[in-house]
Formats: sequence, structure tokens, C-alpha cells
Amino acid sequence: MVVVVVGGCAWAGVNASLGSGVRMRGEVTGAAHCAEVRERARANPGLDVEKLPTPIRQPSRLLAGPFPPGVIRNGYADVHTTVVVDTLGKPVMKTFKVKKASDPWLGQDVKKTLARWTFSPAELEGCKVARVYKVDATSGSK
Repeated sequence: MVVVVVGGCAWAGVNASLGSGVRMRGEVTGAAHCAEVRERARANPGLDVEKLPTPIRQPSRLLAGPFPPGVIRNGYADVHTTVVVDTLGKPVMKTFKVKKASDPWLGQDVKKTLARWTFSPAELEGCKVARVYKVDATSGSK
């Protein structure tokens, strides 16, 4: 059994659009506004956003196996990773990090798999932004 838990947080900031199309912070609009928002997101890829990256194309499952001998210990394996998803919905694999893994092979397997995924990008103040995407995968139970 494979359980995939994806975490993140969203926050509707003070710069949300008003119903009339007027922005609460009126000094920048349109392309200039999105450039400023993307710059903030680039400086802090963990920035709170209104919409998190969401997988839209997953050609293969995480931890689909077959597992090499010894990867699953006592019927259990888990891996916790992060990767930045860019404004086009592509994972930026040079940002891939294994936070924790019960076996090093699991991190490499998740890395290969995520490289083939496509996402809808994160959004902040109506603009597509790069954002950290967290992937936790578990096989079996403790």
C-alpha cells in the first residue's frame, strides 16, 4: 500500500483583488505587478500563496516498486522530499531535496518519478509563481 501526503499552506494576503478589478495596493498593476510578485516568491519559495502547485500529469506513481532488497524494513518505508515547481508547472530538479528517507534508494526513486510530473503552478495575487512542493510517501505501516 502506498500513501502519498502532500503538504502546504495557502493564505489570502492583504493584496487580494477587490470585486471591481481594483487592487488594494494600487502602485503596480498588470505585468509590473506580476513581476514584483514573482520576485517576492523567488526570494522566498515557501511564501504563503492562494493556490499551491497541484499535480495535473503523473505518468507514474511514487514508490511504485519493485523495491530492491532491504528497502522495505519490517514492512515499512517512507521518504520526505521537497522540490520547487516553476511558473510553467515544471519541477526544478536542481532544487530537489530529500528531507528524510528510511533508505537512500527511496529519495532517488521519488526524484526520477517527480521529474516526469507536470503541475498547475502556484498562484499569488493572480500571478503564477514558483513555489516549494512537499512530497511525503509511505509504503506499509509501522
